[in-house]
Amino acid sequence: MSLGNSPTQPVGGHTLSEYSVSSLPLSSGNQQMIASKMIPAIEILRRLDPELPMSVLVTFFTLADGEPIEVRDLLQRVDLSSSALNRALTYLGDAHWQRTSKKMGLGLVQQTISPEDRRVRIACLSPKGRAIIKQIEEVLR
Repeated sequence: MSLGNSPTQPVGGHTLSEYSVSSLPLSSGNQQMIASKMIPAIEILRRLDPELPMSVLVTFFTLADGEPIEVRDLLQRVDLSSSALNRALTYLGDAHWQRTSKKMGLGLVQQTISPEDRRVRIACLSPKGRAIIKQIEEVLR
C-alpha cells in the first residue's frame, strides 16, 4: 500500500487537498509566487522517485533543519502513526526495497542508535539529503 497517493487519503491527520497553496491566507499573487517556487522544489525530490508519497515528503522536510532528532520526537512533529513514520524513514534511508519495482531506498536519511540509550533511534539527513536540501533552497530563492 502506498501512502498519500490519493488526494483524500489522510497524511498526518490531514488530506493532501488540505495542502493546497490556495488555502493559505495570502493574496493570489503571493499564492502564485509560492506555487511557482514550491513545484520545482518538490520536483527535485520527484526526480528521485516519481511516486514519492506525501508522508515521505513531510518527513524529509521536517528533517531539513539538519539537526539530528530522536525518532520519538520526530513522530510528534510529523503527526504520523509510528508505523507510517517508520515506513517513511525506511523509504528515505538506504534499506528500503520495493519488491514490485525493485528500487532501493533514496539514501537521504541516516538512522543511528543513541550511544546513551540503545533503545533510542536518531534520524538525520545524510550527505545526499543535505545536498538535495541545498538544491531546493536554491530553487526557493
